[in-house]
Amino acid sequence: MPSAARTSSNLKVVLLLCCNNTVGLGLLISIVVFTKNQYLKFSILSPVNICMLDINAKTGSIDNFLTHDEMIEYRQHFLSTNPAKSNLMDNIYGIDSKNISHYLWFKKTMWQKFAKILDTKVNLAVAMFCQFTDSFKIHNDNGKYLADKKHKSHLVFLIPFSVNKDIEQCYKSHTLVFTKEPNPNALQDHEKYLSNNPISRVEKYKILKAHQWQSGNLIWWRSEMDHAGSHFTKDIKIKECWSIHTYV
Repeated sequence: MPSAARTSSNLKVVLLLCCNNTVGLGLLISIVVFTKNQYLKFSILSPVNICMLDINAKTGSIDNFLTHDEMIEYRQHFLSTNPAKSNLMDNIYGIDSKNISHYLWFKKTMWQKFAKILDTKVNLAVAMFCQFTDSFKIHNDNGKYLADKKHKSHLVFLIPFSVNKDIEQCYKSHTLVFTKEPNPNALQDHEKYLSNNPISRVEKYKILKAHQWQSGNLIWWRSEMDHAGSHFTKDIKIKECWSIHTYV
C-alpha cells in the first residue's frame, strides 16, 4: 500500500510497505529529489520481521540469506572443528553447546542471521557443515540432536554452498519435503529425484516442495516433516551445505 507526502516543491518521499511471504513485512523507503531538469532516486529496504517465518507453511525458503563472503568465512571456521562421520560415512563438521569456543563464535556470527527471522525462544541444537557424497533416503529428524527430553524439535535449515566444489553447479541438486500420502507421481519422482529410494517407499510420500539449490539461499522445514536430498547422478561427486537443527 504506497502512500506519498510532498515535503516541499522539490522533495517527495514515498513510503511503501512490502510483504515477503516467508519473512514478513519490510519497509521500502524511496526518496526522489527533483531539480529543474533531473531527479535523483534511491531506495532503502529495511526488513521489519513482523511475521517471522510462517511455520504453518511447513516448508519455505529465503533467497540470498548468506552472502558469498559470509559463506567463505563460516565454511573456513567450520572446517577448523573436529570432523565426524555421518551415517553415510561423509565428513560432518559440527558445532553445538558442548564446543564452547566454537559455539560462542557461532552465536555471535551466523546465528545472528537466524535471530532476525526466529522467535527468541528458538535455540540451536546443532549446526553442521556437511560434505556429502551420497544422499539420505526419505526420513525426518524429529527428536534428534536433543540434549534434554524436555526439549522439542522445531525447525531444520539447509543452506547450500556448492556442488562439485562449484557454487554455479548448485542448481543440479534439490532438497525435497514430503507429505505422507499416496504419491500419484511416484514413478516420475523416483526417476527424477529419488532413485536411491525403493519405489515402494516413494509411492507413500508426495512431494510438497522440491527446493532447487542455490548457493546462499536458506531452505527450511518443520522437524517432523519427511524430507530427502535428490539422488547423486554421474555428474555429481560432492555436495556441500550447512544443516542447522533447532529446538524449543
